[in-house]
Amino acid sequence: MKKLIYAGLMALMIPALTNAASYDSSSSSILNVPLIEQEQENWSWAGAAQSILQYYGNEWRQCDIAEYARTHSTYRNYGSEDCCKNPSDACNNLNELATEKGSIQDILKNIGPHSMGSTLVKGILTEEEAIDSIQQKRPFIILAGQNFIVGHGLKNGNLYYMDPWEGEGYGFNKYGDKVNGKQWYRTLIMAEAPSSLEVEAPMLNTEAPLSLEMEAPMLNTEAPLSLEMEAPMLNAEALSSLEVKASMLKAKAPSPEVNRNITTVPVKAEYWTKYANTIISSENNYTKIAVGNNPAAAYLYLDNFSDLKIDDTGLYQISFKAYTDTIVENGTVNIRHFSSRMDKQWSITNKETTFTARVEKNLNDKRPYINFSNLPPKTVIYINNDIEIIKIIAEEPTPSYPIPNGFPWRGTTIIFDENASNKKEDNKNEKTSLERLFEDLKEANVKHIRMNILGTKSSLRKKAFLNRLKEKVNNVYIPLLEKHGMGMVLGMESIPYDKAKCNSKKNVGFWKDPDCMQNFRDTAKFLAKTFNGTSNDIILAYQFMSEPVWSDDGIIVKTNVPSNWRSLSEELVKIVRKHDRNRFIIWSRGHWGFSSNYKKTEPFKDNRIIYNYHEFDPMYYTHQGINKRKFGKTYPEEYAKKRIKENLDNMIEFRNKHKVPILSGSYAVACWIPDRVEWLKDLHSAYKKENISSFNFIVGAPFHGWDLRYTSDYKGEGTEPHYEINENNNAWAELKRYWSDN
Repeated sequence: MKKLIYAGLMALMIPALTNAASYDSSSSSILNVPLIEQEQENWSWAGAAQSILQYYGNEWRQCDIAEYARTHSTYRNYGSEDCCKNPSDACNNLNELATEKGSIQDILKNIGPHSMGSTLVKGILTEEEAIDSIQQKRPFIILAGQNFIVGHGLKNGNLYYMDPWEGEGYGFNKYGDKVNGKQWYRTLIMAEAPSSLEVEAPMLNTEAPLSLEMEAPMLNTEAPLSLEMEAPMLNAEALSSLEVKASMLKAKAPSPEVNRNITTVPVKAEYWTKYANTIISSENNYTKIAVGNNPAAAYLYLDNFSDLKIDDTGLYQISFKAYTDTIVENGTVNIRHFSSRMDKQWSITNKETTFTARVEKNLNDKRPYINFSNLPPKTVIYINNDIEIIKIIAEEPTPSYPIPNGFPWRGTTIIFDENASNKKEDNKNEKTSLERLFEDLKEANVKHIRMNILGTKSSLRKKAFLNRLKEKVNNVYIPLLEKHGMGMVLGMESIPYDKAKCNSKKNVGFWKDPDCMQNFRDTAKFLAKTFNGTSNDIILAYQFMSEPVWSDDGIIVKTNVPSNWRSLSEELVKIVRKHDRNRFIIWSRGHWGFSSNYKKTEPFKDNRIIYNYHEFDPMYYTHQGINKRKFGKTYPEEYAKKRIKENLDNMIEFRNKHKVPILSGSYAVACWIPDRVEWLKDLHSAYKKENISSFNFIVGAPFHGWDLRYTSDYKGEGTEPHYEINENNNAWAELKRYWSDN
């Protein structure tokens, strides 16, 4: 836990400090909420709640806050284990802002001696409402995208916030409908001010550096930005020696091992650069950089890594502390490679903050450097001389996996209709209308849907198709999901394209063509950017091709997993995570979704992947009448049970070995098979026994052969389908029973 020093305690200690900074809070409109970093991936709610609790004088650990949610929530499943004993598994779950038991509002009301009431605002605060709340010393919690962020100040048209997500911390942006780049949805305003604490954030008004230390979170810097900056000219102006102390940082478990034998290396004066009349001096173990009259930058080159007397290549971690003498509107700081794009860019202001970056060092990267930029005229920067460098000699272990909301998911698949409408006048065929489909599913107690999106079946090209998908999902499907209390997986079964060569997923040329592979990347980026602010209870997960397969020589029986499928999938995960951190991704090992594919598979490092397989065994029975297969096969009970068990055992072994969620993303038996219900019963029984999530395939598609709302007298094309959703249709009745038991 980070140690917080309140402004009130600082005020008592400052007179006794030599060269300590004085404060002028008369013009400040920024409340001194504590800087908190969430301790688990899904605990932004716990981090925000902890910050507010500490602001009001309550010292609670995040795991205790999560434990309250676990023992009181009637909406979320946090498992059966104490969150302070096992915080990273089931306890590592999302939460609600208000109204529910165990929500943030409920936590703040019932935890601690200084409990507080709060008011839920279903939307964005007007700037006047926010100003009024801050002037009354009442911070507020914002639901922004899928994260919870504390709003604690307004100044010069900017909203100041504290984002508990790793690497974010304090920041500000222009007041509007987004906070730290995420859509602002709801707000929880505290009902009253603290009774005894000083709550204004201090304003530094002296050039002397602050000598009290406030800890700040470790920042994750793996995602590169696209801003390029030219390397500055070096300056040999005199400067007192700045030492780089390469010491081991305290790391949260699990953490990579680090080299404990790194020598101390001086950073030479010539590695500071002079830019726009920069003045450099040293005071009290701080280097002071006063920039000139123009918006300016300052650079510090770190010496050649070979001087560290350790292996020259590998992964390094660099940490330093810095702050400015005044609040800076757009000031930034980053750590950058000498010959590659910058690692990470953060805001810098008057609160001392620790900035930490990881640098991937190779033989061509001679000197990474620290860069301060976008600084107003005459800004003074203080950087602590104790810069830490460590060598990381082991990768981080595979993380624990959270449980998806509502797991196990049990529902069915529908097909995306790019012409879908929720207007009654557009739904002339009652039985096939989208509204009727959702009513049937609601009546059958379906809560989870997988939408099969066929980008290659549309006459629209990539950009037009994706925009149509966005329009229909937002304006037609999501309102229906909300109306009927359902969640939906966005399953890109085939990827939209611009060039005809990308209209097939089965030939080798498709998988080796750069244009076709770029379509995957573009689609992943579009989905993540479009739906990153949509609730996880509405859009459950993304999926990119559930049956990746190629044919070695054009003969369909000689199929295998595309050789680049794993590497492409890892790219897609990274692309999604740049825009949507928390939503699950469903992944299929391939080919055709066989469970045997997982026998030699290692899980992804990302801990929000669901591993998918398909169940259609025995194919000669479930697929009779499909693709000219012969009719007349009766249910082979013993053999079918054996194959179902073998397939499921492969997945259970993978789940138990790696502690990851699994899914049967597609299972089906043709609707015209007379004894189809026996296969369904045996499969459902196996799934329930092992608590397996599953999606039946498919209802509402133009081809009715898999749609079990139609009875077994339907013989495919050329015959009249018999639509019946009652006990006379025993297959639909079995599906309804299975879904109702969830």
